[in-house]
Amino acid sequence: MPTSPQSLRPERHDRPPTERSTTSRAPVAYGLRAVPRLFEDLQRPDSEQRKRALTSLCDLLHEPERLRALLSSSPPLLLSLILTLFYVHSHALLSSSLLTPLSLLLDDPDSHCRISVHRVLNRLSLLPSGLMGRHLTQFFVSQEEELVLLLSTLARCSHLDALPALASDGVALLRDKLSHGSAHVRREAAAAMLALSIPLEGKRQICALGVLSDLLTLLRDPDTEVRANAAGVCMNTFVITAGTAPSALGLIPVLLDLVSVKALVLYCLRALTALSEAPAARCRLMKHRPCLERKRDTDPELRQATETLLRVISWTP
Repeated sequence: MPTSPQSLRPERHDRPPTERSTTSRAPVAYGLRAVPRLFEDLQRPDSEQRKRALTSLCDLLHEPERLRALLSSSPPLLLSLILTLFYVHSHALLSSSLLTPLSLLLDDPDSHCRISVHRVLNRLSLLPSGLMGRHLTQFFVSQEEELVLLLSTLARCSHLDALPALASDGVALLRDKLSHGSAHVRREAAAAMLALSIPLEGKRQICALGVLSDLLTLLRDPDTEVRANAAGVCMNTFVITAGTAPSALGLIPVLLDLVSVKALVLYCLRALTALSEAPAARCRLMKHRPCLERKRDTDPELRQATETLLRVISWTP
C-alpha cells in the first residue's frame, strides 16, 4: 500500500542526546544505519521531528564536501574510507524504497519541509519516476528560495535526461520564469532551458514557442551567468533550420557585442557560426569580418572557434 503524506508525520519520541544532536537536527545513527534511521523519522507524524530529520539528511549529503581537504593529504586507507562514506550515503538514498514517499513531502503545507526535500533531491540530481510533471507544476510557488531549488533540480535532472521535462511542457513553463524579477530565478531558469535545448525535441519546442525572442532580453541581462546560459541556448538552437528563421537575425548585433566578454565568447562564436548557415546571416556578418579577425585569441579553442566562424561567413555556394 502506498504511503500517504499524512502517514509521514511522526510522533514525538525521546532519545538520549548525541554529539550530532541539535535543536534543529535529528540524531544520526552510526554507520549504515544513518540513512535508514532518518527515513524512519520521516514517517513519524510530528512535523518538527520530520523537519529535523530532513535537515540531518541534507547534512549527510553535504558531509563529503567538508572532507574534500583530506583528499589531497590522506594516506590510501583513509582516502578509501572517505570515498566509501560518500558512496554509502548516496547509494543508500538512491536505493531506498522510501525515496518516493520522501517526494510526497513536496506537497507538504510547511514550506521549510518542502525546501528540505528539494535540497535532498537537488543534491541527488534525481526525481523519482513519474514525478517530473508534478515538479513542473510547482513553478507557481511564491517563495524565491523554493523556486530556485525547483529550477536547479530541473536543470540538473534535464542534463541527464531532458525528455521527461520536455514531455511535461517544460519549455512553456520555463519561459515564464526567464523574465522573473530575481536574478537567481532567471539564472536557474536559463540553465534549465539550456539543458532542454540539447535534444532535438527541445530545439523544436524552443523555436515553435517563440522562445528565441525572449533570448534577446536575456542576452542583455546584467547577470553574466544568465547571459552565458542564454548564449548557450542560441548555440544549441541555431543548428536546426527553424533556429535560423528571420526572427533570429535580430540576435546578431547583441551576440557580436558579447564576443568581447570573456565568459561568453565561446558560446557566442559558436552561436554565430551556427546562425551563419543562413545566407541572410552570412550577408550581415560579412560586414563585421574585419572586427572578428581582430578577435583571434591566443587560447587554441577560442582561436579555432573564431577561424571556423570566419570560414563559414566567407563560404559561397
